[in-house]
Amino acid sequence: MHAGRPCVRARRGYALVDAAVASVVSLVLAATLAPTVHEARQRGMDTALAARLHLLRGAVWMFRADHNGASPSADRIEHQLLGWTDDVGDPSPVRTPLHMLSPYLRQIPALPVGLRAGARAIGERDSPGVGWTFTGEVIRANAAPGERDARGVQFLDY
Repeated sequence: MHAGRPCVRARRGYALVDAAVASVVSLVLAATLAPTVHEARQRGMDTALAARLHLLRGAVWMFRADHNGASPSADRIEHQLLGWTDDVGDPSPVRTPLHMLSPYLRQIPALPVGLRAGARAIGERDSPGVGWTFTGEVIRANAAPGERDARGVQFLDY
């Protein structure tokens, strides 16, 4: 000990500067990772859209194969894909001696992207709750013309 000088103990803990540096580092990391996480989420939704369209188009293709090339009718497509059908495509919610062709889907998948995300209905044109449009030939995502995926491709072009 030195005579005349009080003993100074080392302080334990963090100073305000340490906390500020940690905050800045955290903010820089968050700013760096946020776009990457957003892009990964967007690409996942784009992949989900492609997969669900493939599922719906496959169901229409199987319907056509079972019904001598006839497409589901645009006004009854949901019933025709989800229910039992007869040889000409008339749907029934239950299997009967006439309605022997099994359902092609268990449920209509939800639209995963865009302003109408979550909509499940299939319609001939845009209306509330319609996630997919079917013209009698092609099923498409019911997306607005300006809605695009992570690569810049319009959802309508999927």
